[in-house]
Amino acid sequence: MSEQTKPKLHYAWKILIGSMLVALTGQGPLQVCTSNLTSAVVAEFGCQVNEFTLLTSISAVVMALLYPLASKILSTRHIGIVIVVGLVVEGSAYGLMSTYTSVRMFYISGVLLGLGGSIVSFMAFPILINMWFAKRAGFALGLIMACRSIGGAIWSPVFAELISTIGWRSSVQIATLVVLIVSVPCSILIFRRPQDLGMRPYGAEELEGSPDRPAAFDGEWGVNLATGFRTPVFYLVWITGIMFSLSAGCPSYFVSYSTMELGNLPTIGATAYSIMSITGIVCSLILGSLNDRFGVKAGLVWGCFFQLLGLSMVVLCGSSVALLMIGTACYGLGSGMYTLQVPLLVRSVLGGRYYAEIWPVLMLGNSLIGGGLCSSLALFYDIGGTYKGTFIFGAALVAIALVTGFISVDSGKRRRQKELERQKELAAQ
Repeated sequence: MSEQTKPKLHYAWKILIGSMLVALTGQGPLQVCTSNLTSAVVAEFGCQVNEFTLLTSISAVVMALLYPLASKILSTRHIGIVIVVGLVVEGSAYGLMSTYTSVRMFYISGVLLGLGGSIVSFMAFPILINMWFAKRAGFALGLIMACRSIGGAIWSPVFAELISTIGWRSSVQIATLVVLIVSVPCSILIFRRPQDLGMRPYGAEELEGSPDRPAAFDGEWGVNLATGFRTPVFYLVWITGIMFSLSAGCPSYFVSYSTMELGNLPTIGATAYSIMSITGIVCSLILGSLNDRFGVKAGLVWGCFFQLLGLSMVVLCGSSVALLMIGTACYGLGSGMYTLQVPLLVRSVLGGRYYAEIWPVLMLGNSLIGGGLCSSLALFYDIGGTYKGTFIFGAALVAIALVTGFISVDSGKRRRQKELERQKELAAQ
């Protein structure tokens, strides 16, 4: 094949590579920085743990409230510059921490993390993939989520070592530099919208030529927000996301369960959590491909099966450390349901045309309800003296999400088919 006829790499793959780099060097270090800082900051300022970690709650609320605005800006402005602004604000939030002289000053960073995170954390990547991938969207988003997890796994021990050797103030400055040196230039140089380059999403022509094109990758059809609010299937998808959002808080209690209730050494719980994180990377890769090849129902079955299996084994493990490890590993294989499966479910059921309009509204509810109630999962221990109630409740939420997810997929297919038939009738006239 001559150089003139050799097909060029579609720009969508450059978008994917850039997103992976940002996930590794931007979201990776930032998502583990706060957890690594806790003990050092509490020791220096002599404050309570919850006084410092309140910055996380502040960040979550600010982030959720700004999702709709962030999505609108990402969809209508130069998306690369918008993402850069988000990264700079997030990175600066950590850089400023090195100057703080009281624990309450960290709440300023909480607000800034919410401002930047509303753009980068859960909005930018799903919107970018929806823009650029008419097919293989699951594979692309799965790779990005896997890189984000890998970044966290790599940077967590790095920052732990940095904090112990050069102190937490210098360490947060390094975190900021990593973002500014790698993620920011990458975003400016690579991230664009298809219309900015006069291009179409990857696979758009191929799917348009197929009468059985998968709904999950149909970028031409979609339910807008106003119609969605009047459609039962919209709320079914929303309920599914909320169930996964709230149940996603269960693994945060695995370590406490292992030490406080089962009487294991702290290293046992930490090891179990690390195993879950590793299998979570595998989950992201497998889950994305399953959605592409077999549809969102296959992804739902995969994730819910392993979450239910994992939670069951953790509840029944008793004094068996091996069963605890296997249970957390199984849970990890299904851990991508909220971060990966829910965005793909929304795209499948409600279409891709108005995705940037619908996704932030759903995420606002998911974050405020699911995230806001996450701490209430500990009430099972406070009231009953056991975390088993927490995990059983989480399993019930997952089971509900599986049912509502399946119903919503079927409803979405029927609605899409009616819309395609209506379009054919209009074209025939």
